[in-house]
Amino acid sequence: MLGLTVVIALVGIANTTTLSITERGREIGLLRAVGATGSGIRRMVLLEAALLAVVGAAVGLGIALGGGWALITITGGTELGSIAVPWMSLAIMAIGAILAGTLAAAYPAWRASRQPVLEAVSST
Repeated sequence: MLGLTVVIALVGIANTTTLSITERGREIGLLRAVGATGSGIRRMVLLEAALLAVVGAAVGLGIALGGGWALITITGGTELGSIAVPWMSLAIMAIGAILAGTLAAAYPAWRASRQPVLEAVSST
């Protein structure tokens, strides 16, 4: 079930990135017209996706940790003693989320870098 959720999230990221690139087609065309290379456009899109993934992972971890703390506080603690936060597992999941978010934007980035300059500039 978790795997299906991850696949759906990655498709959503790729779809959102593709839509963003489609809407910014003219901007990307102008960047290419003034000398930006295809690899520069790919790097720009992948960096944007990585930054969004970093913010998403940070917000998600913050909500999860805050929610867990609030739940323990509201219920009056646990009968098991103290609760240990698995920091290493959280770090691995955050890194995985960042890598997955960046990789999900690879195809849209490639498409943006291959868009013909004149076609992109003339789009409305």
